[in-house]
Amino acid sequence: MSEKIYHCNNCGGIYEFHVQSQNLKCPNCGTEEEIPDLGGVSEHPLHLGMQHYASDVQKETESVNMLDCSSCGASIEVADNSTATSCPYCGAHIVLAQKQVETITPDGIRPFQIDQNQVGNIFRNWIKGKWLAPNELKNAYQQDKVMGIYVPYWTFDAQVDTRYTCDVGDNYQESYRDKEGNLKTRTKIRWSRSSGRFSHFFNDVLVRATKAIKDTLLKAVGAYDTETLKSYSSAYLSGFSAERHNVPIDDAYLEAKVSMDNVLKDMVRNIELRRHDHVNNIRLQVDYAKETFKHVILPIYITAYYFKGQTYNVIINGETGNIYGEYPKSKVKIFLIVLAILLVIALVYLYSTYSQ
Repeated sequence: MSEKIYHCNNCGGIYEFHVQSQNLKCPNCGTEEEIPDLGGVSEHPLHLGMQHYASDVQKETESVNMLDCSSCGASIEVADNSTATSCPYCGAHIVLAQKQVETITPDGIRPFQIDQNQVGNIFRNWIKGKWLAPNELKNAYQQDKVMGIYVPYWTFDAQVDTRYTCDVGDNYQESYRDKEGNLKTRTKIRWSRSSGRFSHFFNDVLVRATKAIKDTLLKAVGAYDTETLKSYSSAYLSGFSAERHNVPIDDAYLEAKVSMDNVLKDMVRNIELRRHDHVNNIRLQVDYAKETFKHVILPIYITAYYFKGQTYNVIINGETGNIYGEYPKSKVKIFLIVLAILLVIALVYLYSTYSQ
């Protein structure tokens, strides 16, 4: 997955991926070069064996410039001219080094749709909306510490035939007399058993292929449009970094199955709630067919920053611009809010007392 160096045909400078045009562009003279479509995104049949793919398919050894973080375990490939000194995931100090690494070429890529200038505006607007954040945080954005990274994922497809049983409940009213002899009604549930069968196709169930970044952070910034994936080309990495996968495909497959089962249970619940009031104890029998998978990389911007001795993360979806982040709460602002609430309560009390 090494980033190749693409030289400008006009001035000899080094091309970078240009988000607005989705082409390579020379920052020196402005010359652009189109990135060719290499023929679509490959899917791999699961029945051929995940172990075969993980051990043999598209593997090669390369010498690359790596950011290896001993704190969070991130292993990120960066450009040869990178001057990064801290991990974008956890903020720990790192040392860049040339390494021989074994890599799997991704099957597909979703190129960045948000550029660095937009990231700055997104970050500052996000901070403005956090009115409990201390005022000093408005100046916390540092462009050189926000890294654009392609994060590795596995995706899984499956055609499923699902048979299910579950307990369903219907509300009914029952009359009774209380201790004083008054006639009243109460709602009770009449339980019974239900069953059914349906088919469903899962397309591109995403499972992160990294342990260095929290899944909750990645999910917080929203989904990606996997229907618009491009065939992989190292040209898209020019000017960006890419993390190498460290989650084995067989582990990712088990996680995908759990995700699919949860979706199927929700579908059962929705089916039964159309005709019943309650659903419990859903049990599934699932037959999986036409299972395929692929390895893709998806874009994020991320930074880890310090504020008064604490580390906080901000992550931005490189496709949609959705942002999620952790930020400190100003104790002074919280105190003033509480004080204002108490003052309002006191004024209301005084007004009601003297108006009587």
